Amino acid sequence: MQSQKQTLIYTMLFLFMILLTMLSSPVWAEEKQWVVFHNNISQDIERFNIILEFTQSSSIFCSISQHGVKSEQIKDGGKKDGYKQQLNLGTAADGNQYVVMLKDASNMNVISQDSDRLCMVKILRTGENKKPVTVKEGLLSFRGEIKIPLEVSPKQLSISAKEPVAGALKISIYSHNPPVYESRFSTTLNGTLSGSTSIKNAFLNTSITCRDSLELKDRYLNLSLKPFDNQMDPVSINGKISDILMLGSAKLVVEKMASDSSELVLALLDGDLAQVPKQEIVLSEGKPFPNFARVELVKRQLMTLDDLKKEAGPDGYVVLIFGDFKRLLPEYFSGRPAMRNLSLDEMMIFDILKKDCKKSMVISFICQQLSLSDLYEKWIGRNPEFHVLSDFSNPLNIQFIGLVMEPRMHRPFDRGETLRGKLKLENEKVITALIDGKGDLVYIDVDAGNKLSGSLVHINNLMKEGKQTEKQD
Repeated sequence: MQSQKQTLIYTMLFLFMILLTMLSSPVWAEEKQWVVFHNNISQDIERFNIILEFTQSSSIFCSISQHGVKSEQIKDGGKKDGYKQQLNLGTAADGNQYVVMLKDASNMNVISQDSDRLCMVKILRTGENKKPVTVKEGLLSFRGEIKIPLEVSPKQLSISAKEPVAGALKISIYSHNPPVYESRFSTTLNGTLSGSTSIKNAFLNTSITCRDSLELKDRYLNLSLKPFDNQMDPVSINGKISDILMLGSAKLVVEKMASDSSELVLALLDGDLAQVPKQEIVLSEGKPFPNFARVELVKRQLMTLDDLKKEAGPDGYVVLIFGDFKRLLPEYFSGRPAMRNLSLDEMMIFDILKKDCKKSMVISFICQQLSLSDLYEKWIGRNPEFHVLSDFSNPLNIQFIGLVMEPRMHRPFDRGETLRGKLKLENEKVITALIDGKGDLVYIDVDAGNKLSGSLVHINNLMKEGKQTEKQD
């Protein structure tokens, strides 16, 4: 009996010591939860873990927009406050539901000559307590925009952060078919989710953004490799987080990401992250023109120089015109006008190049700026007899403008990598080049702006003569 008591006492002391040790040790961290994007990747594949951190910044972390939301008639509308239509905007990023109530205000006597159509607006927000709260109420011009500040908890965004994420809900209202109203609304949240790691004599940087969805699988990833050696070219890629991404010669996927966006794991499926030393590109008549790939902005497809050569045929020509399409500047424009604007419109350029020339030719304009009027009224759906290529590697860097260029719309030089930059061509010059069907440079004018018609006539004559390059050593 005594022995049993001693055994029980020793057992209790042992358990007490274990409990004491656990209490005196650091709190055990919860096991990280993962969202897996690609299964069954071989264990032999090289992987890179990147720790991500969310920081407050003015950058846009999340952008969600919706267009063409139509109003519905309010049941018993007008009995209480006269509002007869409502727009249901649904649940915003902050978890609240928003409803816009509307009524006509055309009978109001507004004497400003700039006034547009007006309506009375009341915006209701319904939160967890299910009781609607009036956020804003007042008179709105159809030219105006309503901005509602938002604060979104990190948990709702699946990020690891201490403070709520600031942003705004922006609402525009218009009406083409009264009494029905329509709305455009967008949510933007500010901040930066990014991380980096050192790998193979380079920094591998990544940043993540949301577009039109808060789901992790719908997020977008930007990867960039910045070598320590200045003789190496940096490379970058942007794509959906579930895509297979080509970074230089390396084929990468995001195997998985922490459910709180605090870490991701990249898997190297093929290729090498080590970059080849960059080579100086010198354009010289008689030598091959460097191959390139750019987005065709009208046909919305990726095109390479090889595609253009194939379209022209072995006995044809490719004409490249680096310049932005002709447009008018208002008298009050006080900014610095871009010198790369073409002095002739696209059809006159086309006619000069084609005049009395039976040779097959492919004409490609390479632009940094594009008129929305040209894009939507002239080209889309009409298959123009020329190509419009983005000068930028990332076509989202193209500047889209209205009929005229307002002073405030002028944008700085450095908006991303350009084909001009890769070819060592000046950014603010109009440049013309003629390439034969073999891909060799027949002729180039690196400053054709003031003599564009003469340069085009010369190219036309070269093609009519069937000019071929004289090979250089």
